[in-house]
Amino acid sequence: MSLTTTRNSPKQRIKFSTTASRKMTAESWNEEIYERQLQIYLNLKEQHSQMESDLKALQAQLLTYMDSNNIQAAQLDDKQVVVCRRKVWRYSDELRREGERIKHAQRKEQEDGIATASESVYLTVKQTGLAAEED
Repeated sequence: MSLTTTRNSPKQRIKFSTTASRKMTAESWNEEIYERQLQIYLNLKEQHSQMESDLKALQAQLLTYMDSNNIQAAQLDDKQVVVCRRKVWRYSDELRREGERIKHAQRKEQEDGIATASESVYLTVKQTGLAAEED
């Protein structure tokens, strides 16, 4: 005996997507999701740090090559890389001392309650002794 099924309703299309239709807000996280998101954050932070280091080294090499070959700009596909220069100023000891005096005056105003402060919120990542123990 074989089983056959007949659908009386019209065909329904199923929509597939590679992106979430609704972003999950942090307020709806549980401990498991929080830990997973924290691990993703730490991994991305490490990748970002490595990429910045690689980028800085590569930039130095490219600048050396471009300088030695007198290249001011290069175009690759639809992007252009241009050597930019800007002045880096060094000031006299007198002005440096004046800057220190201003910093001291700023600290004094903070202590006296004259200066006002706002708060910025961010994450920082510090290495713990745990990683060294695992190696």
